[in-house]
Amino acid sequence: MSCKRTDQDLRDYKIKEMDSVSDSFCAAKWLYSIIWLYNGTTASCHHPHPHKIPLMEALKDPSNLHNTPIKKKCREQMLEGERPPECFYCWDVEDSKEDAISDRIFKTGSFYLDSVQKLKDLDPQQNINPEILEVAFSRNCNLACAYCCPLFSTSWDKYDSSYASPFSNNDSPYVGIFWRWLPQIIKYLKLLRVTGGEPLLSSDFWKLLDWVILEKPELNFSVNSNLCVADDLIDKLIEKGKKVDKFEVFSSCEAIGPQAEYLRDGMHFDKFWYNCEKIITEGNVHHFCFMVTVNALSVFSLIDFMDAVEKLKVKFGHDHPNFFINILHHPPLMSVDILPKDIRHKQRDLLLAWYEERRESPLFRIYEMESLKGLIDYLGKETEPTPIMQAKFKNFFDKYDKERNKNLLEVFPLGDWYKEIEI
Repeated sequence: MSCKRTDQDLRDYKIKEMDSVSDSFCAAKWLYSIIWLYNGTTASCHHPHPHKIPLMEALKDPSNLHNTPIKKKCREQMLEGERPPECFYCWDVEDSKEDAISDRIFKTGSFYLDSVQKLKDLDPQQNINPEILEVAFSRNCNLACAYCCPLFSTSWDKYDSSYASPFSNNDSPYVGIFWRWLPQIIKYLKLLRVTGGEPLLSSDFWKLLDWVILEKPELNFSVNSNLCVADDLIDKLIEKGKKVDKFEVFSSCEAIGPQAEYLRDGMHFDKFWYNCEKIITEGNVHHFCFMVTVNALSVFSLIDFMDAVEKLKVKFGHDHPNFFINILHHPPLMSVDILPKDIRHKQRDLLLAWYEERRESPLFRIYEMESLKGLIDYLGKETEPTPIMQAKFKNFFDKYDKERNKNLLEVFPLGDWYKEIEI
């Protein structure tokens, strides 16, 4: 599987292969699964909102952890050329510009190259084994990032007590079902990833890592970590990772210094950056990647972050680290869409200049630059934000500052437009 295809390669692939099924087809709906085991929900990639897995069906057949009625309905819609509403992220990208490369095109054309013709002939109601599986054992997390929520972080509970575990003592039956399912599907998996919460705080993560070390399946094993945990856990990850053939580390960041610490409440940026370099230099890391979630605030800090990433690439090589940019859509009040059009266009122009200077650089993979170009195109939309959404944005960060002893305007250069928002 290759991630080195050019944008024209992907467009040609879409026309020749994907559109031969339908113009809304995405292989991830069949072959990619994210499962939040602690509350029994799933999605077919990281863009749709999670939906409930019917427990009785999963108890009868563990493959129903992935093959839910909602996913099967979406598969049916895609085979018929309909756009499932839950896949709004890709539809927004594709509608923002002609020939735009959305994630469904990138992922299908890069990771599921040989699967399209096979999938189109399947009954959409048929259960299928995923090739990429991402699981979260726990929502236990030591950070309370601005765009997160109690559903994914226990540290948010002190600010929002709305989350209640559906299971007594947080003892989810879905975890046991997963352990039953894993031996059945391991030979089909190309990538197994653990997310959270913060995986390094979960005993089940370490249990799974030990299982992978013992069984030695032929796949990439990945962890999504905030890398802001205690030193002994970082050291433990490095040592155990050395025993995994293809070990990958993903971490989320989109700013540096005080701006990163503002957005990722609980982060100490210098320690985070030190841990990133330590894992790259001391660990047996096949791939290290930053997941860059661009929101209304991080768009102002993104170039500084990209400059820092570029320096790491110069120091350690083009794959240590990589990055991939995602445009935040939830919560909507933090979307870049709440920025005035002139501000968005200014940031677009700055990012475009950075992109043009580096688009042919051997330091950057094609998919990295294409994800950046997708953001640039999105920022160029001609729409203006609604006063209601801007008021929600200001309300949220007024409360955020008060609860967490922060000061938005001391950290981010928002200017007069923010001060003039009427609440």
